[in-house]
Amino acid sequence: MGLDIAIVIILATLLIIFVFTLPDGNILRIVFGLPFLLFLPGYSLVSAIWARKLELDSLERVALSLGLSIAIVALAGLGLNYTPWGITLTSVVICLYCLILILVSVTWFSRSKLSPGERFSLKLDFLSENLNAMSSTDKVMVLIIAIVIFIGGGMLIYIAMHPPEEQFTEIYLLDENGTTDNYPSNLSVNESGSIIIVVVCHEQQTTDYTTVITLIPESGVNRTLAEYNLTLADEEEWRQVFNFSVNESGKYKLNVELLKDEETTPYATTHIWVDVRN
Repeated sequence: MGLDIAIVIILATLLIIFVFTLPDGNILRIVFGLPFLLFLPGYSLVSAIWARKLELDSLERVALSLGLSIAIVALAGLGLNYTPWGITLTSVVICLYCLILILVSVTWFSRSKLSPGERFSLKLDFLSENLNAMSSTDKVMVLIIAIVIFIGGGMLIYIAMHPPEEQFTEIYLLDENGTTDNYPSNLSVNESGSIIIVVVCHEQQTTDYTTVITLIPESGVNRTLAEYNLTLADEEEWRQVFNFSVNESGKYKLNVELLKDEETTPYATTHIWVDVRN
């Protein structure tokens, strides 16, 4: 099979094991994830296409592996976006793992058709041999590639270990039963309707809000029904049951605006349509 192919399979399999057994942010998932995304897919493809050792030198194999890996990962993500599985950690890892195994199988088959002297093989002392045979320019190129990989890998590890925390606020409406199945969308004149307004703070800090409920007819003057001022700590949820009725028939939009801190422009809005009949 070849030492390089064995290493590819071992590294890829270890990542699969770590993804499904270790928690998010674990250093082993990151350490094995970097070559899995940035090198192994491209190297597997390069090995499958160029099985002979004289077709590419070591520097060309490394450079092509890096570039093709980025392209393969991007194309895999694009393809998964149109599948029922979507783009998730699990779907991406499994897709790339299967692709690597397929390419490795092609590589093994291609090399088996060649004589031992023709096929590419990785030796334990390949690095020192190739460096000694390289020109000064090639050695500089190898050094630059190594530095770029080291810096890029370090940045990815830092980002993975310190992911940015997104700041946002949720606002949504529920019916009186706490579901989204039975909004009061059809009422009679002066009949009472009920909704539940839910606001959830994910701002990483305590935040002040103003919630404004407005009744907007298809024609006529808007009417503010209620206004609530609230202060929520991070991850705190606020629920408010709101009862309303309309004394004239017509079609109305019950609009709920959420203003944050001292802002005058709504941070978010949500609404339901209400058809009022005599």
